[in-house]
Amino acid sequence: MADASTQAGDVVAEAHGGMPRWATWGLLAAALVVMVTGFLAWRGGGNADAELAERRDSALIDGRRLVETMQTMDYRAADEHLDRWRDATAGVLHDQLENLTEEDRQVVVDGKKRSTARVVDAALTKIGDDSAVMLAAVEVTTIDDASPEAKPAVKRNRFAADLVLRNGTWKLENLQQVAVNVS
Repeated sequence: MADASTQAGDVVAEAHGGMPRWATWGLLAAALVVMVTGFLAWRGGGNADAELAERRDSALIDGRRLVETMQTMDYRAADEHLDRWRDATAGVLHDQLENLTEEDRQVVVDGKKRSTARVVDAALTKIGDDSAVMLAAVEVTTIDDASPEAKPAVKRNRFAADLVLRNGTWKLENLQQVAVNVS
């Protein structure tokens, strides 16, 4: 009887290219393990890139919003806008805004100006784990309510913004106007 089953196994092996059935299944299982392991390694290797892309996108989106916030002011709601500025900032810039005096606030109110900013274009020049540097082209429209006959003035400026990540939220740590040389 043992000879009959061995002969039957040999017949099956010959039908499958000379390999016993268990060897065929073993090779298929090994190939499947290799494919799954390779896929998981490939997918896991992309996580660092995906995290960087997500941090970059977040910094750019939030940075644009923060620059617009810092270039927008309405004298009729000066306290509200100054609070927005404080919420948008960190570090020394935040400390400077915290130390504004009533006289500083009154200068804004007495100026009777309303400005609205729109970031036209922006790009990150540097990104780290918790910091980024962004350049932004900004269009600021200013209305002077002290001179009702005056038309809205539109200015285009460029800014360099240092961003820091604080408790999962991007904040402006520094905002400087960038000079443009035309030569």
